[in-house]
Amino acid sequence: MCRAMYVATFVSYTRRAIFDFLTLKKMFLGKSFCWRTLIPKAALILLTDLTNDPSSETGPHDSCPTEPNMSSSEEELDRIDQALRHGARRPRVYEERRHLDFDGPDAVFRERYRLSKEAARTLVDRLTPSLARDTDRSHALTPQQQVLCFLRWAGSDAVYHTVRDSHGLSKSSVCRVVRDVAAAIVDTLEAETITFGDPLQQSRLFQEIAQMPSVIGCIDGTHVRVSPPAADEASYVNRHHEHSINVLICCRADLRVQFISARAPGSWHDSRVLRTSRLFQNFDGNGLRPFPGAFREGGAFLRLVI
Repeated sequence: MCRAMYVATFVSYTRRAIFDFLTLKKMFLGKSFCWRTLIPKAALILLTDLTNDPSSETGPHDSCPTEPNMSSSEEELDRIDQALRHGARRPRVYEERRHLDFDGPDAVFRERYRLSKEAARTLVDRLTPSLARDTDRSHALTPQQQVLCFLRWAGSDAVYHTVRDSHGLSKSSVCRVVRDVAAAIVDTLEAETITFGDPLQQSRLFQEIAQMPSVIGCIDGTHVRVSPPAADEASYVNRHHEHSINVLICCRADLRVQFISARAPGSWHDSRVLRTSRLFQNFDGNGLRPFPGAFREGGAFLRLVI
């Protein structure tokens, strides 16, 4: 009998919540929601109120409610509104962060991150001001952990799932780390690392290395796989039948990058990538010369001769 009274009371509360549906809709500012979400949460609130009724002094098995509590319909709607707006959040589970330090032999570290420990530490020191978090809330990653996670992703050609499983991070965290570290590298290191330097010095270095006179840089292209845009997907299919961009890089004699262009789709030939680059336009159209008496020869490559 007691159980039947509880069921009858629950049915009464549920019917009243359904009839007040229009009021709930106004409270939610016109947002659409599903009955499968509304009814179970409302039922949970109502059953909790029934089982925790303060008027019951002898416990739920000794007394039964005789009629629904008709105190205030607006208060019940407020409780339902709060439950739907601020429902119980699922507790976060943080895995142990793994392999994001400089422990272990140098050979293993270089194999894993494709950099020496010294170079990785230098990179961490340079990027720390840009990557440091203002708070430790939600187990924020340190700059060292972010840089090593980025190096693992960039050096192994791995997908986010693989990096997540290797380091105990979530996939969304790996995605944010890749975005933040890449932006920090461009903002912090681009101006000082991608530069022509002294043209005469570079010419002397090429002369000493390979007896090549009046050369200040070597140009080549490489294909980097990408997810193409849907509007122009065919332009990104290269000769290997893969989607990519054709990246042009000009390198100095000391193996430092002078110029880089990553705007051409994979179907473009190297000569077309060069002719449309800002480097070619500066030398061919704007008359820029690295030293007096230099000129350009050829169309598919850039050669500067005194």
